[in-house]
Amino acid sequence: MDVHPNLQKKLEISFKTDLVELVKLDTSFHLDIKYATSDNLAGIPVYKEARAFLQRPAAEALVQVSNSLKPLGYGLLIFDGYRPWSVTKLFWDVTSEENKKFVADQKMVLDTIEVALWTSVFMN
Repeated sequence: MDVHPNLQKKLEISFKTDLVELVKLDTSFHLDIKYATSDNLAGIPVYKEARAFLQRPAAEALVQVSNSLKPLGYGLLIFDGYRPWSVTKLFWDVTSEENKKFVADQKMVLDTIEVALWTSVFMN
């Protein structure tokens, strides 16, 4: 995991890392990972590949949601997953002061890692 060295000890104490790739748990997830393209707030690709990872409990919960939506003809579109600290810091650094309220504070990344990782929408 790519985290700031000062945060590494807190990370080790906070939780055990068990990142899983979402599409390996449920192939019906649709991905739209803009951060693997230049169509994002940094204006350059910040991920090498369009892949999404989450901590296992969060990923398994998304699979349950996905399974409950399938009979209704809906699925989940995933825009992002776990975001490395270096990317969170890059976004913070390139964002203007008036727009910083829209990006995760790189000093708080460990406290927001599970809740600010992914966005989903219903789709036909």
